[in-house]
Amino acid sequence: NKLIIAAEKEFPEQKIGDFKKIVPIIKNKQKETKQSIAATFKESENYPSSPSFKVMRATARYWSVMSRVLEQKQDYETSLYSSHAIFYISKDLQTKYVNSGSLIHKMISVAMNDIACNSIMYWSSRPKHQCKELSKEVAKDILDFVKNEYPLSVTIENEILLLEDVLNNFAKKKGGSKYANLLRSNAYKEMLNILYNEPKKSFDKPIYEIKKEMKEFSEKREKLLNEDSTYLITKALLNPDKAVAIMVFDLASPDFPKAKETCEASLAKMEMTAIALAINSFVCEKNKYPESMSELSEWFGSGLPKNRITNEPYELDFKGTHVLYNNSVPGKEFYFDFSIK
Repeated sequence: NKLIIAAEKEFPEQKIGDFKKIVPIIKNKQKETKQSIAATFKESENYPSSPSFKVMRATARYWSVMSRVLEQKQDYETSLYSSHAIFYISKDLQTKYVNSGSLIHKMISVAMNDIACNSIMYWSSRPKHQCKELSKEVAKDILDFVKNEYPLSVTIENEILLLEDVLNNFAKKKGGSKYANLLRSNAYKEMLNILYNEPKKSFDKPIYEIKKEMKEFSEKREKLLNEDSTYLITKALLNPDKAVAIMVFDLASPDFPKAKETCEASLAKMEMTAIALAINSFVCEKNKYPESMSELSEWFGSGLPKNRITNEPYELDFKGTHVLYNNSVPGKEFYFDFSIK
């Protein structure tokens, strides 16, 4: 509440009113098919430069705060669209800019999606009778984003292209022959296959299907990259390509299992946000709580998702502390509280 009071003082009515421009923009975008695959590096030479990461996240935070301000002023439609618009700029970050297929872009996109989720869950926590149809409409739009999420396999492929681009640039510089040799070596191909191609083959599957594979991959990755320093010196004498490959991949290779967990937790949060909006709309229409997820899902019309981490249905509990919750990924717990009062 202190944040909202401060924001209201900071932004004059004229500036708050400017947010109404978001509403028709997002309404038009909702009619478009969600783009799921970003251009690869090689296909995006003529694209505009990447946006500033700081600006993208700052925009998400700003819109979230303004959504709260607008909610306080009971402009519920503009408030909801201001938060929902964050999903659209997050998608743009992954699909419309050069080099936007890299893992860092995906992680920033995840952070922005989490900001939007937190904002919309707060918006949803009390009935908004004026917006019962809008709540349902935005819920379906969020589920479209989840359905068309940018695949991790494409991110991994773009990370390979990025790595090779960097090594090729190093190879062209003075003294860069070791990098040129590395790119042609069996050591490079072997480590690339283990650290990139193996997760690329399976990490698009639901996390509950590949927990064992992810654990095995993490152990293999740890063993491969964390060689004893004395052994590495010996290896440098006997097999210099292998030694250089270990050093390069130790610095460059992302932790894909951790990225997978982070992405899946964020998508689960987006699904919970859609369910939160569905609860809001249901209560506004029926003037009662749904008895179960199956009742809510049947009323929603197109089905509501299971918990993507566990493949178990979400449970509703209007008698307990939290209506809806997810605690299946350590450190990624989140929940949704709802009150009809």
